[in-house]
Amino acid sequence: MSRPRWNLGHLLVVAAAAGFGWTYAGVLSELGSEDVSERGACTVADAVEDATATDRVSLPTEGLPHKGAPAERTRVTMIECADFQCPYTHRASKTVDELVARNDDLAFFHVHFPLGIFEHSRLKARAAVAAQRQDHFWSMHDALFAATIESDDEAIDLADRLGLDAPRFARDLADPAVAAEVDRQRALCGDAGVRAVPTFFINGRRVVGSIPAHEFQRVIDQERGSAD
Repeated sequence: MSRPRWNLGHLLVVAAAAGFGWTYAGVLSELGSEDVSERGACTVADAVEDATATDRVSLPTEGLPHKGAPAERTRVTMIECADFQCPYTHRASKTVDELVARNDDLAFFHVHFPLGIFEHSRLKARAAVAAQRQDHFWSMHDALFAATIESDDEAIDLADRLGLDAPRFARDLADPAVAAEVDRQRALCGDAGVRAVPTFFINGRRVVGSIPAHEFQRVIDQERGSAD
């Protein structure tokens, strides 16, 4: 008898069943479903993401970290609600970089959505906001996925290693306005009905989960065509 094949998706299901508080969601709006090992999202246990939602959602992008096309060249806007401690958010970040490089009219925006089920998600979001004040959001963004950050001191040490002004970063990290900005961004996603990360809005069209680049590209091409 052959041995069962285990992948990360299976392990997350087991973790949820064991009461670890998070689970795997192989849900995807409008794009169907394939092997769950190819896509996924982190969600609060027992939360149900509407995989059939077709309503478009408008999220304001003012003040959000941005990369890709400038406003005057943007034809497609992609917004991600993300949690630094979700492994699928990490995986999706690499896909996003590929899409931004491939589409010179794609503007990408990051929104903090710490789920509240990972111990240090909120701390990492605060660190990213503090780094943004020094125009170092994306270097901090990339580093936070790999870094073990369990205290303010560890976040400050990481900022120092990334070349930020560490004393300024420490002050910003402790600033209540930084925590308030995380809350503001989280509310943007919550008000849009987000229950899992990563969740994307491509010209307002909801896509849930870390999916292959070619599937994202199909949605981008469709939205570009609609704009013509």
